[in-house]
Amino acid sequence: MSGCRYLEKYEWLVCLEHFDGCCAYCGTSKKKLTADHLVAKSRGGKDEASNIVPACETCNQNKGTSDWREFMMSMSTFSQERMNKVFSWRRIGRYL
Repeated sequence: MSGCRYLEKYEWLVCLEHFDGCCAYCGTSKKKLTADHLVAKSRGGKDEASNIVPACETCNQNKGTSDWREFMMSMSTFSQERMNKVFSWRRIGRYL
């Protein structure tokens, strides 16, 4: 797992722990994880914990600047449980 240049080390570690060391989108733990902005910076997303989740490189590239909810729901591996984790991270991340 790579570090995150957008968050303090402890924030990234808390984020990884929240997602059980897995990609927030597909749930894999077998690939290198990168930091992904839920709302792309080009769409006004910020470099703050509540907007950053761990993503495997495949999901990060495939999502691009798409809406994260639409991206997740379009996946063949869609999981409401993972989507709920993202929603809860959006709330928790505000307080880091």
